Amino acid sequence: MLKIITLGSLLFLLGCQSLGINSPPPSQIRIPVGSTITLNQPLKFQIGYSRSFIQFGKPVQSKELRERYPYCQFYRYEHPDDLETERTLQPDTFTVTRSYRAMDYLQSGSGLNPFTSQGEAGGPPDDNVLGNIMKINSAQQPEIVELKCAVLTEPTLQNYLTTAEIEEVLGSIVTISVK
Repeated sequence: MLKIITLGSLLFLLGCQSLGINSPPPSQIRIPVGSTITLNQPLKFQIGYSRSFIQFGKPVQSKELRERYPYCQFYRYEHPDDLETERTLQPDTFTVTRSYRAMDYLQSGSGLNPFTSQGEAGGPPDDNVLGNIMKINSAQQPEIVELKCAVLTEPTLQNYLTTAEIEEVLGSIVTISVK
């Protein structure tokens, strides 16, 4: 009888432990500082945009983004006059100098498209843009300052992208070497 009580107690205690299924290890949550981001092919910056978008492992224009699927964007810091011409991001290796996660909240009826930062009618109501943001640096292209990978989601489905999901979004266009 003592064996049955002991076994039952042990099973009860094991049942109370968290399995951690929804908590990926920290290395899967963000790209650590000191890691490298290697762009393997040129990317275009559209006229009027300081961002170059990647989704499903291929370059896309802002109007081609599918809102409910993860995307990444290289951000270029430049003078507004430079937005009047198409620019190219050349293949290069960037070092991650800062890495963090951020959430942008879209209020119902705001009509703000989170991908283009331009107003649009019929925007998604009460959604969050969950972003993994990497500040990056390269001596050859110092104007490229950020790689942001994000997903638009409902508030009850908040999940930041894991490193594996980011690599899937980028496909063969970008190689990430985690430090």
